[in-house]
Amino acid sequence: MKRKKMELDLPGLALAEKMYQTLADRGLSEKGTQALIKYYQ
Repeated sequence: MKRKKMELDLPGLALAEKMYQTLADRGLSEKGTQALIKYYQ
């Protein structure tokens, strides 16, 4: 990940990465941004 290689602290991006990883773990990785609502359910 470029953000990590460049040692940038981007909290919003880090949160989005965490959310997407959680969704992927739930089997929703193919749903794209539409799956974000599932994160809060």
